[in-house]
Amino acid sequence: MFQGQYLWTNEANGESFYSPWMPRQADNVTMTLDLMQAMGAKLKVELITKSLETAGDGTTVGATISLQGTPNEYTATASGVNELVRYKFTVDADVDETIGGVLFRMLDLLWYDTVKA
Repeated sequence: MFQGQYLWTNEANGESFYSPWMPRQADNVTMTLDLMQAMGAKLKVELITKSLETAGDGTTVGATISLQGTPNEYTATASGVNELVRYKFTVDADVDETIGGVLFRMLDLLWYDTVKA
């Protein structure tokens, strides 16, 4: 999805970036973030959803990843996703840094349907 993406900021209170809208493929989703490097910054990733008929930025569904520091993979899941989804990336520079950044990749979303008995 996003391979080797850098995000930089000089804002200690956060700067947000949005991905393009994507169509959903099922009603549940798992997102995975691979943090490769944090350079004086924190990263928060939220999954935003909305229906096709709704105007505006959409609303956050249950999937949020907030992290600082250690490179690793992080996952979050959400259910009840509407027709469109996108990411909201918020980067916060550490207080003692003049500029901070992160290097990360987002793996492909893993979609699955709710099984009803």
